[in-house]
Amino acid sequence: GMRHDRMSRCRIAPMVAALLSLINLKAVVVVVHATTNFCGTNWGDASTDCANRQPCPLGTDEECQSQAGTICWADTNCDTSTGGGLLYDLTDPTHMRFCGSTWSDANDNCSPKRHCPSGDKSECKGQDEECYSYLSDCNYLEMIGGPGSSEAASIIG
Repeated sequence: GMRHDRMSRCRIAPMVAALLSLINLKAVVVVVHATTNFCGTNWGDASTDCANRQPCPLGTDEECQSQAGTICWADTNCDTSTGGGLLYDLTDPTHMRFCGSTWSDANDNCSPKRHCPSGDKSECKGQDEECYSYLSDCNYLEMIGGPGSSEAASIIG
């Protein structure tokens, strides 16, 4: 029985994929749901503490290996489009905003202390400082240990 089940499932998957590509609306829905796939020990776990959760956009348990004991859950309350998985997304613009008196100052002297995630200069200590975005050499997440690091979790959480 087991061998037969596995075989039939393998044959169905490509057919489903082909069907979805034909039905454009359904394909869009699948893409939207991918932003709510997160790792957790259960669905509730995957739906809490969203910024610190590992996203699994492809829906595979392999994507959850950095969080031991977790698997991928679909349709969670977390969403990468609203800050979920922030701790794992090096490309998020909030990680590349730093204070400085000029863009060059911000870019050359960026440090965790000068990080201004909101993009608002009210987060800057110096009176003549602005919050500059998309700095080429500065990434807050890299400075504090990289995606999913415990240092990052303690600072964000």
